[in-house]
Amino acid sequence: MDVFVLQNPDISITNNVLHFKALGHGAKGVNTYEFALDFLEPVKTKVLQRSTQRHVSLVVKKSESHWWPRLTKQERKPLFLSPDFDRWLDESDAEMELREKEEERISKIRTESRVREDPFLYLKRGYLFMYNLVQFLGFSWIFVNMTVRLFILGKGGQTSALQSTLTDINKWS
Repeated sequence: MDVFVLQNPDISITNNVLHFKALGHGAKGVNTYEFALDFLEPVKTKVLQRSTQRHVSLVVKKSESHWWPRLTKQERKPLFLSPDFDRWLDESDAEMELREKEEERISKIRTESRVREDPFLYLKRGYLFMYNLVQFLGFSWIFVNMTVRLFILGKGGQTSALQSTLTDINKWS
């Protein structure tokens, strides 16, 4: 149906039949549009709907999760009904989706139940971080000290720069 300005949609499910009724402005002016859709298998009575002025999107969930050969009891699809191909699943897709959800659930349980193998892991990481930080700062100090002395004393001062750096290191050790 090509309906403009859809107002007050009344949507319900009783006895496996979806009842829709709304006021709208279509090709023949302002009319009440209504239809009933008889499902092939049992469905839940709760209907999730999202509607705009020109479009109504309904989500109806199955009572039992299994594959249906078609949506309605009648052989042909009603002309006003259009599937959402972004959410379309065929039988193999539905099985794969269920399998993926089950695998995800199992991996989540495994992750949550996993006991940390090394209780000193954080202590080891902290020690390695501090060790590397001290090494970096020490080598940086030696590099900067020798570079500054080289620029101040020139080429002839290389030995004195090395001797003073080694003297400083020996004081610390």
